[in-house]
Amino acid sequence: MLEFLSSGPLLPLTVLLAIVGVYWLFVILGALDLDFLDVDFDATDADVDLDFEVDADVDTGLSGWQQALSFLHLGIVPFMVVFSVFVLSWWTAAAIGFFVLGLGALVGLGGSALLAILATKVLTWPLAVLFRKLKAAKAPVQIIGRVCTALTAIDHERLGQAELATDGAPLLLTVKTTQPGERVARGERALVVARSDDGQVYLVDPVAVQQATV
Repeated sequence: MLEFLSSGPLLPLTVLLAIVGVYWLFVILGALDLDFLDVDFDATDADVDLDFEVDADVDTGLSGWQQALSFLHLGIVPFMVVFSVFVLSWWTAAAIGFFVLGLGALVGLGGSALLAILATKVLTWPLAVLFRKLKAAKAPVQIIGRVCTALTAIDHERLGQAELATDGAPLLLTVKTTQPGERVARGERALVVARSDDGQVYLVDPVAVQQATV
């Protein structure tokens, strides 16, 4: 087995695989985390589908380098996760090429690298979807300027409760109207226009909701 792992052109990839293994050992022990050597790249609207065709007439707004990173979901999936999948895929493809198909070193390494890139794209796709959802869940919810629904009667003198819809569980807000005399009945909608100085109460406008876009 050791002779197989260290034989010929497979040795450099075996060393890379060992480095990846040591990294994950340190992650398990808590000495390193997933953000180690992470790529600082804004992958906004990066593709997370399985469509490998690119329309040349579409301007993505990304440079060639950014598109290459986006292809492998870097910026969404942590770098070391993508790198680990790539190295494992490369090593596996190279081993099959060398010892099953009998390919030469240059052809075997080059061809297996291309296969590994495609395999990494596919294998990290579910992770990209997962990390995108986790990122969205951690993102702060924009409240000011959104429309809420009154759960109780709301006026300026008495605090009430309102519900703000989100992608996840709805938010419960403590609210009152902006002006004396304004009133929002239970079940009606109002626009959140401001927040009190202490940050505990939101001010809602029952009139402005008519012009608001949800």
